Amino acid sequence: RGSDRFETRHKRKDGKIIDVEANVNYIDVEEGQIFVFLHDITERKQVEDKLRESERQYRLLAENAGDVIWTVDMNMRPTYISPSITRLLGYSVEEATAKTMEEVFTPASNEVAMRVLAEELAVENMEQKDLSRSRVLELELYRKDGSIVPVEIGYSFLRDADAQPTEILAIARDITERKHQEAKIGHLNQLLHAVFNVSEFIAKETDPDRLIKGVCDTLIEARGYHHVWIALLDKSGSLMAAAEAGLGEDFLPVVEQWQLGRLPACAQRILSHSEVAVTRDMASSCTACPLADKYGSGNALGVRLEHEGVVYGLLSICAASLYAEDEEELSLLLRIAGDIAFALHSIELEKQRRRAVDDLVELTNLL
Repeated sequence: RGSDRFETRHKRKDGKIIDVEANVNYIDVEEGQIFVFLHDITERKQVEDKLRESERQYRLLAENAGDVIWTVDMNMRPTYISPSITRLLGYSVEEATAKTMEEVFTPASNEVAMRVLAEELAVENMEQKDLSRSRVLELELYRKDGSIVPVEIGYSFLRDADAQPTEILAIARDITERKHQEAKIGHLNQLLHAVFNVSEFIAKETDPDRLIKGVCDTLIEARGYHHVWIALLDKSGSLMAAAEAGLGEDFLPVVEQWQLGRLPACAQRILSHSEVAVTRDMASSCTACPLADKYGSGNALGVRLEHEGVVYGLLSICAASLYAEDEEELSLLLRIAGDIAFALHSIELEKQRRRAVDDLVELTNLL
């Protein structure tokens, strides 16, 4: 006695090929008592073939996707990671699969992920729950080299036949470039705000000393530069007045050297450029400057205050290196310098007009 089961294919009388499951019961082999039960499983085999093809296609898609496809069990242990993990984090699939979430997520992001998972599981215990609900988080992951990459992770639960969550399916996308563009847009909005504030200030101010000091303060407040200074020059290039923001008394040695006729190297660079003069890594480029230890890792941007060929002075700023050489930054800095020079020109014209009026009044009185 015994039994056996196997699958085979048969050709029907009408020529159609069908899949058959045969169940063989050996009652008494010596007596020839063998019972064979045949069951048509063609439809089931077709469904299985479709499922296998779908699985093959999904795996092919996952293994060639630019985004990282990630599944973890309910204890947050990885069960599958697509090969694109190597491009995102630098790990091989085997290395990444062996990593815990605590090793891959930054501490802050791991805290967020655990809190959100707890919230999601709390929702699971509610009678009214959306089984198709998904969520997107912005988190930070560690690369293999220790650097950090920002990612957008969309996730949802994979469920069993009873609709209970068994795994978490996540798709992680590198958003470094998007973050860069968002920061750049924020930076430009901040810079435009600074331009507006400077323009509004110089339109009201008629005293050169108050004007240059106000511009320095306004740029620090609105744009967030490390420090700003402005020097006004006479026709011979000698220092007439100076103002700063962000430096305080540390700027005095520069002024003193200038007053003694020793033109700072940065001022020489600015005067020699018709456009914006950029000095990279000021801390190492200007070691002889009294302000060298104040520059940090920033870059210096300098521009002449020039109107109709007349140089009224210099504007210098120390900016973070991230956007210091953007076209928009340089263009708007030229605009600010042009506005300041025009304001100084207007103030000078007004002084000349008043002197002329005073001279005319004096002459009239003499007559």
